[in-house]
Amino acid sequence: MKIKTKMQLYAAIAMFFVLMAANTAIYVLFNQVSSDSELNRLQTQTNALVEALHQTDEHVDVENLLNAYLPSNGMIRVITRDETTLFTLTKENRFPSLISYTFTTEAQASLVQTDEGERFGIIYEPVIWSDGQVVTLEVSEHFEALENNMETLQLVLFLASLFILLPTFLGGRLLSELFLRPIRSTARTMQDIEQRGELKKINIEDMSKDEIYEMNATFNRMIDRLEENFEKQQHFVSDASHELKTPLSIIDSYTRLLKRWGTSKPDVMAEAIQAILSESERMKKITEQMLMLAKDESTGAMERETFDVIAMARTAVTSFSRSYERHITVQSREDSLLYHGDKEKLKQVIYILLDNALKYSDSDVTVRVMEGDTNIELSVDDHGPGIPKEEQPKIFDRFYRLDKARSRTTGGTGLGLSIAWAIIHAHQGTISIESEPPNGTSFIIDLPK
Repeated sequence: MKIKTKMQLYAAIAMFFVLMAANTAIYVLFNQVSSDSELNRLQTQTNALVEALHQTDEHVDVENLLNAYLPSNGMIRVITRDETTLFTLTKENRFPSLISYTFTTEAQASLVQTDEGERFGIIYEPVIWSDGQVVTLEVSEHFEALENNMETLQLVLFLASLFILLPTFLGGRLLSELFLRPIRSTARTMQDIEQRGELKKINIEDMSKDEIYEMNATFNRMIDRLEENFEKQQHFVSDASHELKTPLSIIDSYTRLLKRWGTSKPDVMAEAIQAILSESERMKKITEQMLMLAKDESTGAMERETFDVIAMARTAVTSFSRSYERHITVQSREDSLLYHGDKEKLKQVIYILLDNALKYSDSDVTVRVMEGDTNIELSVDDHGPGIPKEEQPKIFDRFYRLDKARSRTTGGTGLGLSIAWAIIHAHQGTISIESEPPNGTSFIIDLPK
């Protein structure tokens, strides 16, 4: 069953039960009020008859008096203690057989319904009769007008329910059409994506800010993420084919050289093996870094913790000082500086910047850590040849190498600074460069607290 049909059906069923409850309440309330009103009217007439009986003397014809108070559609009976009737007055001969009688010394008022569904109001009043005995005066009336009113009310409620249910059904159809229109638009967009293979978003500018808007906005964000991942995939394939082409060509050349001269010329064999090993290591490094970038720009799942930035910088510097046998210092006016972020990824950024500084500079390297009002600033300074201003905007691009010949000798891939940029931006920070050839280079990291 379609959602549209379900909405119409559920709306009609819900309205049906609401109308049933309302109609039942109206019917019961009207019946109760009308019945009480009729009984009160009959009670008033009976009280007037009792008062008249008390004021009469023996010369008054009691039967004529009772006839004077006889309801037009009712009956009056006088019942003795032994449950015999002294008088039975009625204009309908069938009434005595419809209503049973009893002697009582208590005033009573009740509404009874016969097997045929006729409603009678009955009033019992104890009266002292002319001979001194206590009798029961029974005054009853067929509430035909009440029956007619209740039947009319049933018809009115039934017709009113029909007139309400029909617009409800049509209104449910219209509302379902309005509510499902954006869902149909979403479905058509998904079908277009499935058939054409082109990612496209849903226009939500004119939509009201409701749950369907949130669903479509989520869909658009998903499309943005898919487009981003698709572009990354294309970048990865393009970069891989471009960057792996050179080492593969070198390996192929040396393999052919080995095949031709390797067995007869040991020096050629040694040179070829060394070149193949070197290019294999380079390919491995390129592949690892490319995979790192492809995995959501190296941000992955951030494992945030609170740590000391200065202690982390000193740990990284100690490792590099021993490996490169170079002088690297950490400068800070603070003894410790706490930051909440991914410690290992930020340490990786320092490794990248230190590796870059040590490869392109033969002098000392300085790491500075400073605290601002709203940020933490970390910089890596070297005294190398510097980077020309026209090259600085490209420095964070993938596979960009300022000195390609030197990059090959130092094992550079051109991916390190791209990885550093991605990690810092994942922390909502910035990384920039300051360089004035030939006075060295400073990479400056700004992390918000």
